Amino acid sequence: MEKDYRFKVNLGGMIDILSNHLYSSPDVFVRELLQNAVDAINARKKSENFWPDGKITISLIEDTIIFEDNGIGLTEEEIHKFVAIIGESSKKDLISGKIEDDYIGKFGIGLLSCFMISDEINLVTRSINEESGYHWTGKPDGTYSIKRIAGEIGYGTIIYLRGKKGSEVYYNDENLVQLIRYYGLALPIPIFFNKNGSERRINESTFIWDDRSLSKNDVLAMGKEIFNEEFIDYIPMESKSAQVKGIAYIVSRKVGIKAKNSHRIYLKSMLLTEKGDNLLPEWAFFVKCIINTNLLRPTASRETFYEDDLLDKTRDELGECIIHYLSNIAVTDTEKLSQIVSIHDLAIKSLAVENDNLHKVFFDYLLFQTSQGTKSGYELRTQYKILQYTNSVDKFKQISPIFTAQDKLLINGGYVYIAELIEMLGYLHEEVKVELVNTDDVVEIMEDLTYEEEEFSYGLLKIANIVLNKFNCQASIKHFKPKEMPTLYTMDTHAMFYRDLIENKEKSRSSFGDILDGFIDEYEGSSYSNLCFNFDNPLIQKLMTLTEEVALKNAVELLYVQSLLMGHFPLRYNEMRVLNNGIISLIEWGINK
Repeated sequence: MEKDYRFKVNLGGMIDILSNHLYSSPDVFVRELLQNAVDAINARKKSENFWPDGKITISLIEDTIIFEDNGIGLTEEEIHKFVAIIGESSKKDLISGKIEDDYIGKFGIGLLSCFMISDEINLVTRSINEESGYHWTGKPDGTYSIKRIAGEIGYGTIIYLRGKKGSEVYYNDENLVQLIRYYGLALPIPIFFNKNGSERRINESTFIWDDRSLSKNDVLAMGKEIFNEEFIDYIPMESKSAQVKGIAYIVSRKVGIKAKNSHRIYLKSMLLTEKGDNLLPEWAFFVKCIINTNLLRPTASRETFYEDDLLDKTRDELGECIIHYLSNIAVTDTEKLSQIVSIHDLAIKSLAVENDNLHKVFFDYLLFQTSQGTKSGYELRTQYKILQYTNSVDKFKQISPIFTAQDKLLINGGYVYIAELIEMLGYLHEEVKVELVNTDDVVEIMEDLTYEEEEFSYGLLKIANIVLNKFNCQASIKHFKPKEMPTLYTMDTHAMFYRDLIENKEKSRSSFGDILDGFIDEYEGSSYSNLCFNFDNPLIQKLMTLTEEVALKNAVELLYVQSLLMGHFPLRYNEMRVLNNGIISLIEWGINK
């Protein structure tokens, strides 16, 4: 006959999971106890319509922390059901089984976090629905005891935690108060710390997202107090979908795109986490937020939110708050926008490429690296009819000296978002023409030789083509500036693809190399790069008069490799040999001279 069995839980193993895997720190025991107290007080308010506001009191007597609330309390049945059974929650509606939105806690595991700092939990409670109180004692081995308390005690719950070895840091007045303020600063229920019979309130009566009496300086001062840094300005944040309110502070220092900012994210006024990564758009890495939500769903660890449609919608709405602020100061405070853009240009660029209207708002304030120095978007848009740009940093470094010498503008489009921003400018402003620079554009700004100059350079050109043929490269000679540049290496897309194929074959295993051979054969002989010699360069002038063929060949090979290095092209094996042999030859020549 089939028989049903029940799972058993190793409580010690559960505590290890909580402390080492679910919770990031034992600190969270404060949060769990605070949220249980708040939920108990809210439950009593629902039960007793005319009951005055609740109160939470925390004391530290020697090595014992005492958490006390005057909330609804627990009956004996509720103690057995909700305190002693992992995963049960006293906040569930008895009919629907759902946890109402008023409550912070949801998972029925919060009390276990206390075992991370104590070897025993003592809970004294009296429900408003019973005349007797109870004393529950729980231990980390899974055993517990419960007894009725003789005599009358007040409604609510008191929890006693005696410190265990290794948790001494939590049994210190200053540290404990700091943790309580950290998690409970924004709670609407007053929290008091009792020391030697004297109570002092340690949380705010009204917090930043609800306090309309605060001036701009007050809001900035609170941001400085919480995050310990100065801010440029702040942005009011709101999402009606998830009942989100708060403040986003604009950081006054440059922040990397991958930086993980510290935030203060609250759930029903209880601090949930400092990680706001999944609550804000990816591009909003330049703000630090103090935000409260009433409807987003926390994960079991209560340190982030579930990814769902509501979170997606909330993220979009909070992003719109930041965009609205930036768009507004573009009209009302251009000086402040310039300051923000100069520090957080990457974030602004990421916004501008996503939206045509934002591109028009922000482009003039952005800065661009060009062959004529740094230019603002406004200068590019208003002072140039044709804007030429590269799509890689290496190509810009390689050819920008030529554009500079010719007094022509070239924009470095190799950095993230720059090429897209320049391309968008072309179709958003018809009066501006945008061009991606290719090999032909570079050749066009070079001057052809006269017939006499061609005659003079014929010997060098002949030897160069013979030497460079093994590298699938052709030689040419032109006039171009600056004259200090002896050569310029260029290639079209076919030649670049062929070079990549050869490089990959040299690095690949034999089986994959055989596959590449088919592609290499297709491009062999038809994909040539170009090494252009500068007729005006003093070294090239000397080479054109050199009659020793061996020395001329060596010079051409070294200039070829040097031009590759100047263009930031990786050297292939045969090119590396040329470089090594050339260096050795120079050393031997110097020794033997």
